[in-house]
Amino acid sequence: MKRKKLMILGAGVYQEPLIRTALNLDLEIHIASLPGNYPGIKIAPNFHPIDITDQQAILNLCQQLEIDGILTTATDICMPTIGLVVDTMKLAGTGYESGYACMDKSIMKRKFVELKVPTAKYLDIKNQNDAINFFSEIGGPCVIKATDSSGSRGIIRVNKIEEISDAFEEALANSKNGTVLIEEWITGEEFGAQAVVIDGQLVLTMIHSDITTPPPRKMPIGHGCPHPEEKRLFEKTEFAIKHAIQALEIKDGICNVDLIDTPKGPILIEIAARMGGTCLPEVCGEYWGLDMYQLAIEIALGKKPIIPQIPSGKPSFAHVIFSEKEGILQSMGTMQKNLEWIFDIQLGEEVKRFEGGNDRYGHVIGSSDNIVEIESIISRALIDFSNTVNIGEIQK
Repeated sequence: MKRKKLMILGAGVYQEPLIRTALNLDLEIHIASLPGNYPGIKIAPNFHPIDITDQQAILNLCQQLEIDGILTTATDICMPTIGLVVDTMKLAGTGYESGYACMDKSIMKRKFVELKVPTAKYLDIKNQNDAINFFSEIGGPCVIKATDSSGSRGIIRVNKIEEISDAFEEALANSKNGTVLIEEWITGEEFGAQAVVIDGQLVLTMIHSDITTPPPRKMPIGHGCPHPEEKRLFEKTEFAIKHAIQALEIKDGICNVDLIDTPKGPILIEIAARMGGTCLPEVCGEYWGLDMYQLAIEIALGKKPIIPQIPSGKPSFAHVIFSEKEGILQSMGTMQKNLEWIFDIQLGEEVKRFEGGNDRYGHVIGSSDNIVEIESIISRALIDFSNTVNIGEIQK
């Protein structure tokens, strides 16, 4: 029987587990990515050195190969590309207009407002004066965002008017299409969800906790599933996600959703028509008894997998390993047993200063019968590791 052909866009640290999962299935696997020192390229059976934002080039390749499915994980930049392929080749997935709307925060926010999805007040801004006027009207902290960035790049909290100039310029520098928005800062705990969508219907909502770096640049560095307050949050969170899926006309896939827990209920910040990174597939999959990567692949291939309605695994928590300074990894720190420690680099290789999700050099993950307990265990283990790891200076 002829094997199905799968195209995966991207070959970075967050696409590598997706590629490895695909390799264990009876599929013909193709990987497209810019050339570089990406871990997915090293294991790709069929590698195509193409920019994944080059929509026509990827479409031409997919048509030439006659692929049966296309997907990515943890990156938004290629969602319009995937949408074009889905539309043109009549594949399972989310189409071009919806994929573009999920990548462009301005379009997304407008559609949220139209369908009354609970979200933060915002304004598209062309200059610093627009931002100053909005800030003054709101009367408090705001967030300035590049509308089409991913990985938390170009997203900056501003606490006072004097900070707007630098924040605007940074956001603008991170926007490929040169557009920026400002939105009110929502006070509350950030949390998230992985939402499984099939035929435009929300079939599973996996609520998880989010650990981020402190403002002004909040970047995700850890996640736990389930969220400790899942029972309280579930009904209103699912309601908001259903409306967001409807607003953006998301059809098939696993969506990454960012929310804020407020006294008025969950406020939906963003939704992406692809699965999250930062070990979200691992922690959610562990708790729900699912291989999230395999589930995403099956949906992309047009299958209708059986979706569990209750979790069958253990609460799980993961945290990325990163450094506040660049250097050379000379020796590992103390690694607590009974936890899984995964490293992206080897001894003697360069550690990047952490400025975004791709600057991590590993992660630690574990599970137990209690989510609060395992988060505490891993937090303490990371302190021990950080206090004993040796990162030397780079010799100029």
